[in-house]
Amino acid sequence: MKISNLLTLTLIISLIFIFPVDSMCIPGSIAVIKSGEIKPYQDALDGFKEACRVKTIEYNMTGEIGNKTKIVKKIKDKKPDLILAIGTKAAILAKQEISNIPIVFLMVSRPEKYGLTGKYITGVSLNIPAKVQFKTLKSIIPQLKTIGVIYNPTVSRKAVEIAAADARDLGLELFAVKINSEKEVPQALRTLKGNIDAMWMVIDETVVNSQSTPHIILFTIRNKIPLMGLSVRFAQDGALLALQSDYKNMGRQSGKIANLILESKSIDVMPIAFPEKSELVLNLKTAKLIDIDIPPDVIKKASRIIK
Repeated sequence: MKISNLLTLTLIISLIFIFPVDSMCIPGSIAVIKSGEIKPYQDALDGFKEACRVKTIEYNMTGEIGNKTKIVKKIKDKKPDLILAIGTKAAILAKQEISNIPIVFLMVSRPEKYGLTGKYITGVSLNIPAKVQFKTLKSIIPQLKTIGVIYNPTVSRKAVEIAAADARDLGLELFAVKINSEKEVPQALRTLKGNIDAMWMVIDETVVNSQSTPHIILFTIRNKIPLMGLSVRFAQDGALLALQSDYKNMGRQSGKIANLILESKSIDVMPIAFPEKSELVLNLKTAKLIDIDIPPDVIKKASRIIK
């Protein structure tokens, strides 16, 4: 092999190690729409930029009247190769108002509820799969057998059906109590009493709201029932634990998805992904109140501990 060819090959190999394939620059441009200006959105965007090194133009939906119309017009005029929508409002705007441009969304809970599926659109759901949550719960309570949940079938029937199947796969039973209105929450809690080893919360506005959530937390503490909340806020309010998505890592996930779309120029249907990484939040004060000894190895894994 000639010396010049050898030097060229050496340079190429060096560049591969310095710039991994999934983070090398790809030609094109990306329009970023943010639902607002909050730290979790920025963390997700930072992660996206780490994985997808493509020129971005950012638009924020907060601000002057008519901002949505202006954002849509600017994006249509610039004709980017892809749209990154951060937050539910941004994802809905992109899906409803912009066509023929691939959309990747982030920081959206229950994307199927808002019709954020199908051709031209995919992303990373904010929801952590029930099976991952149940495994975490079982690591704290090895003797766990039955998990309780309250839900409104018109809102979260599918999510509870999937959770019940996930529970069965782990040798657990999901004791699900149906309600049709917020007023039925107290009776549902009385039904759960004495029948469950722990309680799990599903994203359901009939049950999880400013009125019902405090009653649920108080009920679980009084009856010494471990409660798994939906986010760090629930653990702060008294739930034993919560799993929260790692926003920056979700951004990296979506960046890799964007790379695949930009490289292949494909806009075929792509399945929605779930977070690859989550953060465990533990409330040791609640653990003491309900007489739960959390294993030391689980405490070491926690990203945040409330004392």
